[in-house]
Amino acid sequence: MSGAGHKDEVTKDFEYTREDAELLIVSTAGALKWLWAGL
Repeated sequence: MSGAGHKDEVTKDFEYTREDAELLIVSTAGALKWLWAGL
């Protein structure tokens, strides 16, 4: 998500909505919970 702020040649067209950020945060939290449970 931080790529949007760099505006270099690779990331200049990256744009994230609030919904995108929320989805990435929730997905990461779910994966970490899954890993923590040892599944």
